[in-house]
Amino acid sequence: MLLGTGATHLQLLRLLAKKPVAGAQWTLVAGAADSFDGDRLADFVAGERSMAQCLTDLEPLLRHSGVRWLPMAAVGLDANARTLRLRDGSALTYDWLSVDCAAVQERERIAHTLPGAREHALFVQPAEVFANLWAKVRALDPGRLRSVAVVGDGIAATELALAIRSCLPQAAISLVVGAAEPLAQHPPAFRRLAAAALQRLGVTVLRDSATGVRAGELLLGCGARLACDVPIIAAGAAPPSWLASSGLALDSAGAIRVDAFGRSTSHPDLFASTGQPSAAPALAANLAALISGGSALQPMPLRRGPVFLACFDGSAIACWGPVCAAGRLPHWLRQRLDA
Repeated sequence: MLLGTGATHLQLLRLLAKKPVAGAQWTLVAGAADSFDGDRLADFVAGERSMAQCLTDLEPLLRHSGVRWLPMAAVGLDANARTLRLRDGSALTYDWLSVDCAAVQERERIAHTLPGAREHALFVQPAEVFANLWAKVRALDPGRLRSVAVVGDGIAATELALAIRSCLPQAAISLVVGAAEPLAQHPPAFRRLAAAALQRLGVTVLRDSATGVRAGELLLGCGARLACDVPIIAAGAAPPSWLASSGLALDSAGAIRVDAFGRSTSHPDLFASTGQPSAAPALAANLAALISGGSALQPMPLRRGPVFLACFDGSAIACWGPVCAAGRLPHWLRQRLDA
């Protein structure tokens, strides 16, 4: 059983279409007939990709791979009983399960620390829902969009703020990153280049926490009120909360703890994917080996390669280990690798 339509599972479906695994019945549990690539959300907002270019139609992949599609969202997992609970109240049992689900923004949990967000803000996940809502925002009278605030830190939130700047040049764009240094998990050179790009392009970075959302304004931890026509919540994404009661060993972030082969450290009949297409060949080989009774497994590839921050002005920032660069060449490289 395959749960979720992350990039690893989409690539796995392509591999199964070329080389089916005999002796197994494959089922994909996913709530939609197509998959929106959340990594391309900022490109969509900036107008560099259409909705169609961000969507992957599952039907051709499923038809050629022989995988059965169950159009239903999962709401619970009992790893000890090998049972997946679905939204309609039914349950499925499995022999092997691979999980490739994106982090989710659970509205109720976020509303505890950010009151008013559910009523007055847009959430970036699910990405396709946000994309459709953003299209409606863009259809409004430009004179009504005087200010937009993105709440969140990290590459995705920063790119989203820069994408909005590129398509709403008349609006004031703010990025509310919390008390920590922006992009703190990246090298100092990358942070300096990102800060320079944000300043150059007119995105105001606020090192303060958002404490509430009201109609037309964002409340900040310092007590100030930030005028905001469109508040966007790009923070608070986490693994599904139902994993906490699954019986699986989890890490400090609530994600499934895995070994070098991508298997759960507590339940070897379950794999958790990295969300990277490059992990699909090893996942396919490992599932095929286990289905046939083998035990020799392939390690999952380590995530390597440059980290990009698109500026949506014809330039980008790239970082590969300690080496960082900004300009048109990183922009060109990002486009080539994402083609």
